Amino acid sequence: MKISVIIPTYNREKLLKETVDSILRQTFQDFELIIVDNFSVDNTENIVYLFHDDRIRYYKHQNNGIIAVNRNFGIKKARGEFIAFCDDDDLWLPQKLEKQLLEFERDGKIGLVCTNGFSFNEHGKTESLGKSSSRYFTLNNLLIENTIACSSVMVKKSVLTDVGIFDESREIFTGEDYELWLRVAKRYRIKYLGTPLFKYRIHTGALQKTYVTGKITFELYKEIFVKLLHKKIIDAKLYKRAVGRLNYKNLIFKLLNSPNEVDMKTILIIEMNIWERIILMLVFFLFRVKILDMMRRVHIRYNVLHIR
Repeated sequence: MKISVIIPTYNREKLLKETVDSILRQTFQDFELIIVDNFSVDNTENIVYLFHDDRIRYYKHQNNGIIAVNRNFGIKKARGEFIAFCDDDDLWLPQKLEKQLLEFERDGKIGLVCTNGFSFNEHGKTESLGKSSSRYFTLNNLLIENTIACSSVMVKKSVLTDVGIFDESREIFTGEDYELWLRVAKRYRIKYLGTPLFKYRIHTGALQKTYVTGKITFELYKEIFVKLLHKKIIDAKLYKRAVGRLNYKNLIFKLLNSPNEVDMKTILIIEMNIWERIILMLVFFLFRVKILDMMRRVHIRYNVLHIR
């Protein structure tokens, strides 16, 4: 068995069939499909058995709300040389496994291959997730931003044996995949394919892709960086740089959405590099000028109306 594909699932009877169909239609067919069900209470089990495919291995395993637990369960059951992940609501394009496997064959130093993809909604509207200019992701550029979607990943099983599997601690829940990619990047080459090879479903029940856009994600990423520092994946210098970038993104978000929550004192003392600080100061000043101008206009209008 060349590849083991792992799908953790829970109560996705309406979406899982389409996901499994997209995997079974791969141009590369030497794989097993491991479905790990968190004891769904819908018709998930019957949906799986309707496929009648010997490559599908179905397990029930309790994860107590931590998806990493069932991904790790699947990894431990895997018999393949390579591991690929797919969420139970996402889809693969037919050549995904074939194109990723080719990259491993071309370069033995590659530990993980990820790809570009499309997002789509229930109305069929699709959008590119955005191409990166990088052909390889390093620890440094991944610390700036998580650009790897879990459903796009294929990784050597030997790499996971070396760096470890998903962290199951609750404090980094929804960020455990990012933490793993950073550990892989520390020791192996990560290849990025700009060709879209998967489709990320946007719907009400989905866990949306994590971006640094607010307090929750800000705290999550900080927890991840602290963990990496303790595990000696990053040193104090890299930690300081990563947290500084995080501070910058967090303050930019606040300035764009809640400018009154940011003051100049915070911008001057919080950890970040000099260029990011200058940008923040300019944005802060422009917002203040805009607000003052609005106040001036309101004041003039009020006086004119009052005189009348």
